[in-house]
Amino acid sequence: MSYKSERSFERSMIPHEYIEELTRRTDIVELVGSYVQLKRKGRLYGGLCPFHSEKTPSFYVYPDTQSFYCFGCGAGGDAITFTKKINSIDYPEAVKLLAARAGMPEPQEDDKTGRMRSRILSMNKEAARFFHACLNSTVEEARQARAYWRRRGLDDKTIVRFGLGYAPNDGQALYQFLRDKGYNQQELDASGLFKRSASGRIYCLFWKRVMTPIFDLRGNIIAFGGRVLDDSKPKYVNSPETLVYHKSETVFALQIAKRSAVRRFVLCEGYMDVISMHQAGIDTAVCACGTALTPEQVRLISEYADEVILSYDSDEAGQKATLRSLELFRNSPEKEACCRSPVQRTRTSTSKSMAQSDSKPCWTVWAMHWTSGWAVCAASMIWHRMPSGWNT
Repeated sequence: MSYKSERSFERSMIPHEYIEELTRRTDIVELVGSYVQLKRKGRLYGGLCPFHSEKTPSFYVYPDTQSFYCFGCGAGGDAITFTKKINSIDYPEAVKLLAARAGMPEPQEDDKTGRMRSRILSMNKEAARFFHACLNSTVEEARQARAYWRRRGLDDKTIVRFGLGYAPNDGQALYQFLRDKGYNQQELDASGLFKRSASGRIYCLFWKRVMTPIFDLRGNIIAFGGRVLDDSKPKYVNSPETLVYHKSETVFALQIAKRSAVRRFVLCEGYMDVISMHQAGIDTAVCACGTALTPEQVRLISEYADEVILSYDSDEAGQKATLRSLELFRNSPEKEACCRSPVQRTRTSTSKSMAQSDSKPCWTVWAMHWTSGWAVCAASMIWHRMPSGWNT
């Protein structure tokens, strides 16, 4: 099934009555007005089009028909179309975003499940604020956590942009914080943030770790990744699967990369690689959540990228991951692939932070958009100038 037909199938799976109710609950003037400065002009509202550059307003919203139209670029449609275009998401995601905005359960969810989903997302947001506040506290362990991020070369702007934080050594602190916020035990158990000991004692899954929140395409925090400050084991702990988090369908930092005007993505190995590249100005760096790239993640990436660079480690595991990922792109039903002969390529760094003395090899595969689809150029060993500990 092609992605176009798959998308039509997903749309047809949403009941017509649900779409009608969603449209009824959504005021398009209020919706568009949250993105565009509108001025009333009789029975209409006008403003500068958010979909192309213009100095004279040619964009209009029609309250009577709950629609919009731009006479400059031809963009037009209903509230779902506007949400889809302004957020660079597909039809089902746009419906889900508007449903959350209107306080409706997602399609094919009952009210109870919808309420639980909403509570988990709210809880994750509160947890992220808690972790960020802990990072900026005055205690010694917070100072050590800040020093860790500094050693990785991250500045304050990047730390804030990605919502990075720190989970304190007190395994009860987050639990008590969320209880005080009014979350009940059933909600806390469903969040994936806590575990129970053999004696039944509840404690935070993350403790004494620097924290990285994981966002979905709509900007909701759906999970977390935690790393120890030293080399103790386990080095990494990640959120389990929950009602809101499915790792095989999640691509880290895609909510940022999809907004870029550049259609060339860099697929990295881990969160830290991605964050460092964004700080360096490469705003289309992403990585797969989970241990390996999945067909679902390839489908997501193909929605926003015409060209992909696989940038994994040069060790044996990295080489295997590169070849496996390359095969996934080659066999992707979304875009046709053709194989090219091996080519040696070099890439010039765009970042001052990469121009340091320490070098390490980076196994890179170029997956390029070639005429009608993916053209896969062979893997080549190249050397990149990277900060010390780039992939550790």
